[in-house]
Amino acid sequence: MNTQQAILDFLQKHPSVCAEDLSQTLLKTRANIQYHLKHLETAGLIEEVRPAAIIKSQGRPRKVYALSSRSRPTNFPHLADALLKVLIPFNISPESIQPLLEEIARILLSTTPIQTTLPLTKRLNQLAKELSAQGYQARWEARSTGPSVVFRNCPYYDLLSQHPELCQIDAAMLQNFLARDVTHQAKIQRPWVTSCRFNVRNQV
Repeated sequence: MNTQQAILDFLQKHPSVCAEDLSQTLLKTRANIQYHLKHLETAGLIEEVRPAAIIKSQGRPRKVYALSSRSRPTNFPHLADALLKVLIPFNISPESIQPLLEEIARILLSTTPIQTTLPLTKRLNQLAKELSAQGYQARWEARSTGPSVVFRNCPYYDLLSQHPELCQIDAAMLQNFLARDVTHQAKIQRPWVTSCRFNVRNQV
């Protein structure tokens, strides 16, 4: 189990925690814990909270963290599974499913204006920021054959075995936002494959 998942698991069982206590519990350095707390907070999975009693360390208040509303237990996976089964029946044709997937992709990124006039690098930065806010822990890499978009987390991982079409929605989001063709090169398959990768085609 990686450190970030261990922090999230701890917060599932405890209302809040500070970096010092996590350091002792997980047997990690304080700097290491603070690094992962920062990334989890940036991804919107945890948030700083005001503790009932002010905890001080060497005269300075400690930062205390709790799960964000996005990370709290819900029944959303079960609901999403039911909705997808109604929306996309198992016997639907590939020609019929593609417009549905593209519309879902459009809605998922509807809060972020698509600016095809911006340089590709700026669009990639904007896309990575938006998708990270949605839990993907996204980044992009420059490559000689064209950039790659990497997801270090799949927010829908628990649904993938029943709904592999979710990967097509991810591809459609990238294609719509970047106005480039993308190919799905690698899919998260825990514990062996820990990231999802899409290659973006260079313009000819």
